[in-house]
Amino acid sequence: NLGGPGDEYVADGLTDDITDALAAVSGLRVRPRSTVARAAAAEPDPLVLGRLVEVDVIVEGSVRRAGDTLRIQARLLNVVDGFAVWAQRFDGPVADAFRLCDQVSQGVANALTVQADRERAPLENAAVFDLYLRGREAYHRLWRPSTREAVHLLNQAAEMAPTNTTILSGYAMALARAVAVDAGEPDARERLSAVCDTLLQLNPKLATPHLALASLRFQLGDALGAARSLRQALLLAPDHPDARELLGRMLIEAGQLEAGIGHLNVARSLEPAMVLARMSILRAEELRGNRHLLDAALQSGELSGVDPNLLWAHRSRAVAWRRDKVAAARDLAELETLDIEMGMAAKGTYMAVLDPIAGDRAVDILNAQFIGQHATAPRLRAFYCQLKAEFLAIGDRRGPAIGAIEEAFDSGLIDIGWLDLCPLFLGYERDPAFLRIRDRVRRRAEQVVSALNGIAPA
Repeated sequence: NLGGPGDEYVADGLTDDITDALAAVSGLRVRPRSTVARAAAAEPDPLVLGRLVEVDVIVEGSVRRAGDTLRIQARLLNVVDGFAVWAQRFDGPVADAFRLCDQVSQGVANALTVQADRERAPLENAAVFDLYLRGREAYHRLWRPSTREAVHLLNQAAEMAPTNTTILSGYAMALARAVAVDAGEPDARERLSAVCDTLLQLNPKLATPHLALASLRFQLGDALGAARSLRQALLLAPDHPDARELLGRMLIEAGQLEAGIGHLNVARSLEPAMVLARMSILRAEELRGNRHLLDAALQSGELSGVDPNLLWAHRSRAVAWRRDKVAAARDLAELETLDIEMGMAAKGTYMAVLDPIAGDRAVDILNAQFIGQHATAPRLRAFYCQLKAEFLAIGDRRGPAIGAIEEAFDSGLIDIGWLDLCPLFLGYERDPAFLRIRDRVRRRAEQVVSALNGIAPA
């Protein structure tokens, strides 16, 4: 970024767009941005960096935005001898940003004697491009306020460019996220269906409409329908990062932890900003007993940019699974200084670990303030029922805990990995009532795995 400090998101967005375009070119193998970013942090010299990540050529460049104009400077360097294979400057109005990105990828492909066949039409208004980049940046921050911001920005962009499939795809994914986190967006489901219909009319080969519908169905408790839509998305775009991320999460919940983690790592390599994939990996590893990974991530500061609601939801559950009273007291003191939406649920988790009686109060809070409020968001309701089951299990209240698992099942639960590996349920495998609900969850999870089987290698 050679523009102002507030334009970092422009450079990041253009980098992602060009990387995605090059990765789609037949005959090119492109190192994931996350791999390059990690190596670049230690080695700024592009030629040394190229050798570190074992590539033949490296693309470097800069972007400067001045008013409504954009300048992209790109060059292609041979890692072996350091000579520039190709270099070119691209100037144009911001409204032509997508086309300029396509020209950069085409220039790189031509220099390497392969063919890129994508060039998108210019936008009618430069503001559309800025709205799109800001919306995507908000989308990756997760949780309700950021999701509402993403929907607001991408809705404006979509209204200004109603036939641009890149912008409509971003808007569809933001609407799907709004349903997922119950962001309070009016008619989000109806708007999502309409946007997906428009996208399929504009281009029947697009993966995003199927992916957005898969996400919607998953949130509505229809895991099997979600799997079928996700399968269609991945057949059309095997390396779509959001599709890989959803595939990874669904497989982990369905008991295929190793395969799921593999797909989540692929998603992160394709889109380094994908925070949810990293948190899902850490959750799965915690269930597998690899506690040191979450501890190391917290201590290193790796998770400092994660939305605090998402972070505390995962962090508090890990403490509960460990029944760690020392960590619960420490984290509860820290949480008291914060004002976050998930704060009450996280506090309830710590209260349950520290004192079973307080855990009963936490269950009452969950029922009144969370489970009851998300009756129209089945997957979110299932999550809070899972928390309730954990609170009750900590207090050695097996019967009510199994009842809470049954409530979660009624809202679409497929998380057999959680049932089998969560240490709070140790000993439950001898209880007939637990075995009955576990068998129902297992059968549902097996149907999902069958629908997803073999669609994309991890």
